[in-house]
Amino acid sequence: MIIPKTTIKPTALSPQTLIIYGNPKVGKTSALISLPNCITISMEPGVEMHDMVYVKANDFAQFVDACDSIKRDGTYKFIAIDTVSRLEDFTNAEANRRYRRSNFGRNFEKDGGEDILTELEHGAGYMHARRVFNEALDKAISSAPKTIFIAHSTDKVIKDQGAPDVTSAQIDLIGKHKQILCARGEIGHLVRKTRLRKTADGRTVEDGMLNFKTTEKLVCGARFNHLAGKEFTFLDGETLATNWHLIYPDLFPAAAK
Repeated sequence: MIIPKTTIKPTALSPQTLIIYGNPKVGKTSALISLPNCITISMEPGVEMHDMVYVKANDFAQFVDACDSIKRDGTYKFIAIDTVSRLEDFTNAEANRRYRRSNFGRNFEKDGGEDILTELEHGAGYMHARRVFNEALDKAISSAPKTIFIAHSTDKVIKDQGAPDVTSAQIDLIGKHKQILCARGEIGHLVRKTRLRKTADGRTVEDGMLNFKTTEKLVCGARFNHLAGKEFTFLDGETLATNWHLIYPDLFPAAAK
């Protein structure tokens, strides 16, 4: 091993792994349409209404097959997982299946067991679920140079003695799955905000704003200087243009200027 004597310039100029979460119908899936060289693994209904490149996965086995096929093909720069919230359902089901086939769980179903997450003592089922969830994330991230996880949002009320309750936007995943996912990449919260102006025909414009500012009310953040602490128009509500260059300026330098 050669020990460096000077600072090393960064080689990662944009996220390898990006997490975008928000409420339904804010434009998460629509934004993927305009991302060049991207294929989406869709696990929820609705993608059929869009003109985009995608494959469908209806269970964990199909998800793994899709990832492996995309990796072997080697065509795509981006792979999008839509949604990781639904992927969690697949991994939980797979964890149940594997446990039933194991030596420990061979009598689980015979004894009336149905769900290891709620029925194994001391929360042991969540350990099995986390293992499969981690496996799924690894599989997706290794399938293409850049990975985008799309997730649903849920509200969480934070209580503090002597202070008003605070409603916080969280990624809709169970237990430690949120921390496992968030540790993998940059996290942006997508929300619709109304512009001050209207279009020529009098319509009110609602832009999709992507927020990387970490606050008490938001779980988000980024390590890259061009994203950290930033909020910007990601999806133009009038033209439907998506500003992917603000996230990946090294891949779309012309648009970034």
